[in-house]
Amino acid sequence: TPQLVEQLRPRIQQIADKHNLIVIEDAAHALGARYKGKAIGSLSDFTCFSFQAIKHLTTGDGGAISCKDSKIFKEAVVRRWFGIDRDNASPSFLGERQYSIKDVGFKYHLNDYGAALGLANMEGFKERMATRIHYASMYRDGLKNIAGINLFSYKEELESAYWLFGFHVERREDFIRSLKEKGVTASVIHQRIDRNEVFGGVNHELTEQAKFDETQIHIPIHDALNLEKVNYIIEAIKKGW
Repeated sequence: TPQLVEQLRPRIQQIADKHNLIVIEDAAHALGARYKGKAIGSLSDFTCFSFQAIKHLTTGDGGAISCKDSKIFKEAVVRRWFGIDRDNASPSFLGERQYSIKDVGFKYHLNDYGAALGLANMEGFKERMATRIHYASMYRDGLKNIAGINLFSYKEELESAYWLFGFHVERREDFIRSLKEKGVTASVIHQRIDRNEVFGGVNHELTEQAKFDETQIHIPIHDALNLEKVNYIIEAIKKGW
């Protein structure tokens, strides 16, 4: 929630500064989001974005990382291609690049096909983001006084990228079933990660997380929507479930 982000971000940075740690931010769904006027990606030491196929900007798969420090950025660029500094690895007369790898690297650079898809996706991205923000505003206005719906809190200075539009709903299965009959998909996108054994199983002390999971739901917000469809979804919900 916006309140949680507002509370945790300065606290996390305070802990990192105290112990000389770096902050790596998971912003997989947050490209285009802003925190108090600053773009997500410009706040933490590292920020990771996902460009997987169904994200609002895609390269087919993969993602990107942003860095605040130019020196660290240079190191990240070198490490993404086996640890080879391509800017200082000119081919010899024989044609082979001349280099000496100083640190272990990886093969994380984007291929040309993905890059072409991403560049094409960037065209009109700001306009698409503005449209998503507008549709989210329509949802908030249209659903705010409906019994059985509790909208997530909203603060203008904490602007979401609206990869999803979610809220809390009573009788969730009835809600999903009712919208499905009207041709509208509603679903739970992600559930708590401690349901997975690798994280040790469900932590029953997280009572607020349990409450969230029991009532969370998401409705369509994507580039194929238009004003008519958004209004149809709002009216479909207003008819009850």
